[in-house]
Amino acid sequence: MTRILLVEDNTHKKDKVGEVLRLGFPNADIDFAYSYSSALKKIKDINFDVAVLDMSLPTFDRSSIDNSGGQPKPYAGLEIARKIEHKRLSIKFLFLSQHSTFSENPSLKNLSDIHREAQRKYPSLYLGCISYSGFQTSWKDELISLINKA
Repeated sequence: MTRILLVEDNTHKKDKVGEVLRLGFPNADIDFAYSYSSALKKIKDINFDVAVLDMSLPTFDRSSIDNSGGQPKPYAGLEIARKIEHKRLSIKFLFLSQHSTFSENPSLKNLSDIHREAQRKYPSLYLGCISYSGFQTSWKDELISLINKA
């Protein structure tokens, strides 16, 4: 059975992507993480086949006590990818982001830059980068296609 981890802090986006994953992979075991730290814990504890990573995440899960989630991590997806590679895990991953530009790092300004960086650094683990839109549906087929390559 395929095990998929979806790392996404936006509830609406998580629900939409989760639905596509359930329909596209009805026999898969799909798990969720909502922050950088919860994603790291799950990839350490569970043997996933594929991780779908949002690029920008809060450091910690949001709670009723602290709804901020701590310090935002604009490149959390890349940091998780780095941890996957560093720990020599065999988890294939892809990025799914609704943000098309990033201003925190001048060498990684947009999804194309992030795509090239991930291809260069993680050629055996990286599946691709998808631009998510709540108004378009092309990302759905692309998501299924990339996971099928894993």
